[in-house]
Amino acid sequence: MLGVILNEQEIVKNILQGNKDSKIKTYNKMVMLVKYFLEQGGDTEITLVEEVLKVLEKTEDNFKRIYWEEKTLDTVKRLLRKKSGKAGLLELTNINKIPITQKEIDTILAVKNKVDKKVLFIMLLYAKISNVIFHSTEGWFNQERKNIFKEAKISGCRTDKEKSEVIYRLVKEGYITKNKRTGNLGLKVNFIDNEENPKIAFEVTDLADCHAIYSYLIYIGEKWKKCENCGDTYFKPKTANSNQKYCTTCAKKIKLEQIKEIKQRAKEK
Repeated sequence: MLGVILNEQEIVKNILQGNKDSKIKTYNKMVMLVKYFLEQGGDTEITLVEEVLKVLEKTEDNFKRIYWEEKTLDTVKRLLRKKSGKAGLLELTNINKIPITQKEIDTILAVKNKVDKKVLFIMLLYAKISNVIFHSTEGWFNQERKNIFKEAKISGCRTDKEKSEVIYRLVKEGYITKNKRTGNLGLKVNFIDNEENPKIAFEVTDLADCHAIYSYLIYIGEKWKKCENCGDTYFKPKTANSNQKYCTTCAKKIKLEQIKEIKQRAKEK
């Protein structure tokens, strides 16, 4: 999902193997590496900073050590303070699914406005992810509004005013609470089901950017399929009983490849 890193364990493993990933910001990699070396038993500021900088020097293009020394030291100090506080906050994330309980989805389905339902579902996911990361049950999360609306696939709310109107409605109706500090992006989902053994309605297992909303849409009966070739596109089959497997782009590509293969075989005969 946009704006949150769910698979820190895998990313750190790849970094330590020398793999480069330009999609992930150097700052985020640095924080993950600090968490990793803390988990490995590192407990002195100098040792931790040196370990992290060594890795980044090998894996980051045009890496300027002087620029990152102070930033890394500040991060080490901050996370060492957290380590001495609440246990578990330094664990590298490995989130591959989010369960949605029957109570939670029933609450969303009771909302009248379709846009509000989709936005609320995405907010619920962000809140539950935040709860996992911070070992909390409160439902607070921080996320840019544009990410929430992109994830919800809301094309009609293009301006900040339109987004604010949706959030205002959800606050007014009591579904969410907004942080009162000016400029703070914090939101709290008020209907998270914290029962000990709740009834699970379904699990969201596709948490790639802008994919999660399809779990909701499929649950409410919309006929979406994930392309079996690229895995990056969801599509609606042309007919209800269609055995269509591929998105339009992949279908065209596969058809061209098949035609090319047939022509090649014909030449070889």
